[in-house]
Amino acid sequence: MVQRREPGYLGQFRPSNSVLRNVGLLEEGRLRVSPDTYGSSNNYQGDITIEHNRSQHQTAAAKIVFFERHQAEAFMTLVSSGRFLVKGRQIRHVRWNKIKSARYPNSISSRAIRLIGPRYLMDFGFFEVFFSQRFTYELEGRREVPCVPPGMVAHEWIFGSLRCQASSAKTAVERELRGIFSVEWARDPCM
Repeated sequence: MVQRREPGYLGQFRPSNSVLRNVGLLEEGRLRVSPDTYGSSNNYQGDITIEHNRSQHQTAAAKIVFFERHQAEAFMTLVSSGRFLVKGRQIRHVRWNKIKSARYPNSISSRAIRLIGPRYLMDFGFFEVFFSQRFTYELEGRREVPCVPPGMVAHEWIFGSLRCQASSAKTAVERELRGIFSVEWARDPCM
């Protein structure tokens, strides 16, 4: 018999500090650091105590991380040709990060995950609540995609980031909804 877990169930997956703060389970005072300590903006909603979430240099207005060097080079070509726009405004000043980083080691993972489950349980609303109670996220998109096993449905969720969002979603489903839903990496639309 399949049991449906409610989205509020907090099993083995620890929600992010920003979610715990938003629901009143973590007080600012308990964090004992200010965003300035880690070179972060007061507007940043993530967990600034995690090293991967911190900015690598103090003057960054934004940081874009690419999986492959050739993708970063293509982006720099786009900028130098005047074709990179943010909110309709041409961005002309972009520079390479002074701190070099190696190629992303896990080429299988991406910002996209595929969830597979029984048709009667696959509900975008359920997963929206489930994810939002565990971490803060932004979606590039979500959709139903073809699924081979009869009676099963597959959803693809494309998150704004790999480390803090897609990885968190995959881990939460694997730990808390195992046996009900399966989850796997999907192809990132930018690759």
